[in-house]
Amino acid sequence: MCADLKDFDAIPYHYNRAENRIGYKIMDCIDYDIVFGYKTAFAYLSEASNQRLRDEEAALKEALRLRVPCGQFSYANLGQTSILGVSGTVEALGRHEWEIMNRYGIRQYSFMPSVYGASNFRFLNQSDGRPITISQAADYFHDIASDINSKILGGRAVIVFFKDAAELAKFESSPSSRHIRTVNLLQESMSDDSKDFVIKKAATAG
Repeated sequence: MCADLKDFDAIPYHYNRAENRIGYKIMDCIDYDIVFGYKTAFAYLSEASNQRLRDEEAALKEALRLRVPCGQFSYANLGQTSILGVSGTVEALGRHEWEIMNRYGIRQYSFMPSVYGASNFRFLNQSDGRPITISQAADYFHDIASDINSKILGGRAVIVFFKDAAELAKFESSPSSRHIRTVNLLQESMSDDSKDFVIKKAATAG
């Protein structure tokens, strides 16, 4: 507890006044359910001392509580009568992995075909693979759009990463982007619901 008091703000936190909660940035979202030991409690006390909590009593009642660690246990060592599991990599296990499986008494396996069908993955030097393209600056966005459209015509989903929001905005405003049939943007500034929608559509062709 004393160690957490010393550096409670070492992990930057965000206070949401509307929610009256403190959260931490995880990836590109603010997670209000995560707690870092007593650091989070001291963060609430710091906000309270500066009179920044919208509802101080409610926030502190929720945040100020003792944390009693009860131990950590490996599920594999609990001695279950039956161990059931699903994995997509059983056929690719090496000898060492098989030995570990046998050590825990997992000796019966059923292999089923994938619900996703055959893999469409291609290395760059394989048929339908495309080598890395080096473009002139003037043709950069045009080449990106052309590659996107060629993949869409082949019935494939396409995900394009830009180095930052400014580069994405340049591509959006370029004439080349207008020839792409459907575009879903995923940006840090979007709401969580909007991000979830775009992510769920990411594997859809077109």
